[in-house]
Amino acid sequence: MPEQDRRLRALDRIEAPDVWDRARSHHPRLPDHELERPARGRRVAAGVVAFATFAGAVAIGLGNLGGAPVRAPAGGSSPGAGGSPAPVTPTGTPSGRPSPTPFVAIVVETPVPGDVVSSPVTIAGTADVYEGTVIVEILDASGERLARTFTTATCGNGCRGTFSVDVRFAVTDTQPGTVLVYDDDAEGGDPLHAVRIPVTLVPAG
Repeated sequence: MPEQDRRLRALDRIEAPDVWDRARSHHPRLPDHELERPARGRRVAAGVVAFATFAGAVAIGLGNLGGAPVRAPAGGSSPGAGGSPAPVTPTGTPSGRPSPTPFVAIVVETPVPGDVVSSPVTIAGTADVYEGTVIVEILDASGERLARTFTTATCGNGCRGTFSVDVRFAVTDTQPGTVLVYDDDAEGGDPLHAVRIPVTLVPAG
């Protein structure tokens, strides 16, 4: 028997002595080469496993030759269908747009704080209020009402319209005063969406 076969038989006996001894006890007359068949089968299976492992390593190496190894995205996200990256949800607001500015029901454009006004004074601006109704008052230095009127914006109930009204008042001397503009939907309570413009009231010339 060739030297290589004797070494393999010796190795088989070391790896599976119980299998060898049971086979020899049940079949004492079988030649040694017949008892080698199971061991040879084990060697063939081991060779197949080793080859598959080697082939897998080669495939991974070839896949990485074109660049850096492919890594999973941060957070454990997996690629989407067709190998394309999974969609990323934008940060910020759900639509990705800037947050809207706070709603302001009434904007007074004239007069502006610090203006010196005399009768009649024009009160103008924009409003988005119930039925477009805007109330305007002129208050003197002590907070007493000198005049009160109303006007209707060009749009209301969910849309912004413009308004303008001339208000007449009377004072005997120059003094600080207030232009008060608010919504008519107060239902007997405090004025809604009130805007206070500090001005200086002067007698009519």
